[in-house]
Amino acid sequence: MVVIPEAVEGMRIVHDDNDIVVVDKPAYVAAHPSVGWHGPNVVSGLAAAGYRISTSGARSAKASCNDSMSAPVASWW
Repeated sequence: MVVIPEAVEGMRIVHDDNDIVVVDKPAYVAAHPSVGWHGPNVVSGLAAAGYRISTSGARSAKASCNDSMSAPVASWW
């Protein structure tokens, strides 16, 4: 699935560091894009906020910051 950066109204990043990103989102915002859902989602919101989204690689539920990159990496499956 392709992640399209799209700002999400009402979503805010509460905390981020090298291990985790904490997001406060409105109830109508999905966690991630999925087949049949055409509304806003957290993953697209994170991409719009400058996070580099990884949709493949080692499975991990955390977002991390790669010291060689300027943008934190959020992993999603």
